[in-house]
Amino acid sequence: MALFRSRPAFAADVLACDDIPVEPFTEARLRSECFSVLQPTERRADATIELLNDHNEPGLAVIVEVQLRPDPKKRTTWPTYVCRLYEDVGCPIALLVLCADDTTARWAATPIPLGPPGSQITPIPIGPRHIPRLTSATDPAASPEMATLSAITHGSRPGGYDVIDTMDIVFSRTDPTLARDYTEFVLGLLKTHARTYLEKLMATMTHEYHSEFTEKFVRKGLAKGKAEGEATGLAKGKAESVLQIIDARDIPTDARHRHQILSCTDPDRLSTWLRRALDATTIDEILTD
Repeated sequence: MALFRSRPAFAADVLACDDIPVEPFTEARLRSECFSVLQPTERRADATIELLNDHNEPGLAVIVEVQLRPDPKKRTTWPTYVCRLYEDVGCPIALLVLCADDTTARWAATPIPLGPPGSQITPIPIGPRHIPRLTSATDPAASPEMATLSAITHGSRPGGYDVIDTMDIVFSRTDPTLARDYTEFVLGLLKTHARTYLEKLMATMTHEYHSEFTEKFVRKGLAKGKAEGEATGLAKGKAESVLQIIDARDIPTDARHRHQILSCTDPDRLSTWLRRALDATTIDEILTD
């Protein structure tokens, strides 16, 4: 939900993936996801967004739900979200369901009957087939959020590296802190081979946000070392960070090199190796004094 909370107007972009018409709006803003009434049970959606018209009034409200698998209970709770929000804003409501797979999307697409004569709520499911496979940063749809969603959806599939490359180019034009946060989000959801590819990409110095990401990566390694016990732990953490960066940048090493790094107990030398590892192309460039 970070994508929607970071840029609420992204809800309109995702609705467009399924050709859902959205009236022009001047502003998109978050509102409370809580749909509690006086009963003790709390109803909370994943995100709720208002799209405001020229009069600064809600023209459309969007409830966003992430669904990993079919869940029959949602067919009773979703109508309460819609009705409670409609009571608050009095404008059309879109129930947008982001689905992890097309099977779940087909399940979510089934209208929820509320009773005769034909009263029902119809969710708008968005599955992998709806999400654009972005392979060009010049694509009009290539916002940072859509590039993130495209990488999550298609990055682990055949040809997914092109999608990851496109995301990287889009992020190079984005605020570095936001790009780094989105990258961490994507890394947590990609399969192993795609995650390794993205980690290697982050270890290059091609774009500004790469360096921020790599520095944070190094700091995590140092913090881990400190937690294991002062000087010894710090040296171990630095040594592990050196190897992680070397592996991420695909610099060839052998057992002798790795033993040299892991057995080093000099924090200053390890710090030097860390700095060199960010730019070097061979192991000798890193370890040669």
